[in-house]
Amino acid sequence: MPRIVAKQRPAQRFRLKVVNAVGAGLQTLGFDIGNLDPEELCKEASKRNRLYDFGGNEFLEPLRVFVESIENAPPMHPFGRLAVRQTLLHALSNRLLLQAYWTKHPEALETPVRRPLFILGSPRTGTTLLFNLLAQDSAHRPLMNWEASTPAPSSRPAYDYKYAAETSGQLHYFLPELRHKHNCGPNDPEECNILFLNSIESEILYFWYDVPHYRMWLNTRDRTGSYCYYRNQLKVLQHQRPGTRWLLKSTTHIFSLSALLTVFPDACIIQTHRDPLKALPSTCSLQSTFRGLCYSVVDQARLAQESAEQLSLGLTNCRIDRLRFPEHHFYDSYYSELVRDPIGIVKGIYRKFEFDLSHDTLDRMTRYLAANPQHKYGVHRYHLEDFGLNAAHERHRFADYVSAFKIPEES
Repeated sequence: MPRIVAKQRPAQRFRLKVVNAVGAGLQTLGFDIGNLDPEELCKEASKRNRLYDFGGNEFLEPLRVFVESIENAPPMHPFGRLAVRQTLLHALSNRLLLQAYWTKHPEALETPVRRPLFILGSPRTGTTLLFNLLAQDSAHRPLMNWEASTPAPSSRPAYDYKYAAETSGQLHYFLPELRHKHNCGPNDPEECNILFLNSIESEILYFWYDVPHYRMWLNTRDRTGSYCYYRNQLKVLQHQRPGTRWLLKSTTHIFSLSALLTVFPDACIIQTHRDPLKALPSTCSLQSTFRGLCYSVVDQARLAQESAEQLSLGLTNCRIDRLRFPEHHFYDSYYSELVRDPIGIVKGIYRKFEFDLSHDTLDRMTRYLAANPQHKYGVHRYHLEDFGLNAAHERHRFADYVSAFKIPEES
């Protein structure tokens, strides 16, 4: 039987406590801490950037749904309100900068994104290891953390890098345990789901924030439009810094594989697999860490149930979507094999998609593995019972996925 899981009260760094104390005092005096009114956010973003064209208004509906979800969900502390406000303001600023860029450089949108290589799968299945390994190939053009943060340059390009570095530094300061769960600095390859924040249609938003209404709304959303906007952002980036072939990774693509292949019909897809009963508690642990930055209390049991439902939905959607497309698009990578023989997996990927694998690339990959052993930043420990999940129930929930891909059970 799963043990009873109490609501967690995350530890807070001194600076966070100070912000919350000052914010609470200002709220008592009637000040609005972290105003999230969509109209005011748009005005503030325009004022900051001296730009006024957001490139259409399709982002307004997801923005309103998300803000309504924040206001009707468990309350954030003042630091959390300020954090989510900054997230939205930065996304809106990016929209303004992107529109200004392709207005000035319309030729950027005329260059196709040819045969991109995507890594997707449930979280905690080796996607990061595989991503970083494949990024050692100079033929690949990975999305870097600093450019994902601000895909179209602002009037102060040096600040764009500084912003990404400061954001990464603050995350690791306020969440010191993050380093051994998901370590990423400004110069590292980054998950491309960050680019979907600029459409306000991103799984990141319900991963970081407790917004069940927004999560359910996004699950029913036709994502083709946001994938088109995502593709245009890639075109802006490759116009600035060209490469041979995009290397992209996001676990969230499992929710919208059909939209991805509609927008990128020549895409090469690597789907990573692992026993869901290992992937699930690791996901819950990482999500709980992020939630702890913005909330005084994190309901571990509810978070775990929602995570299990969401992961099951994503894997089901992905399995069904795959039936609509030819198998030449797909390569399946299994976690146990990846950990045991990562170079063997790489060679299988290159054979599948008929990529050239040079000796120099293999040498760089081998050196990367030697310099970055598993658990380099510490061991990430997690158990189903930590989140009140029942192994037999979860095994039944994921039975179709496990059977379809013949995934071995991990002890």
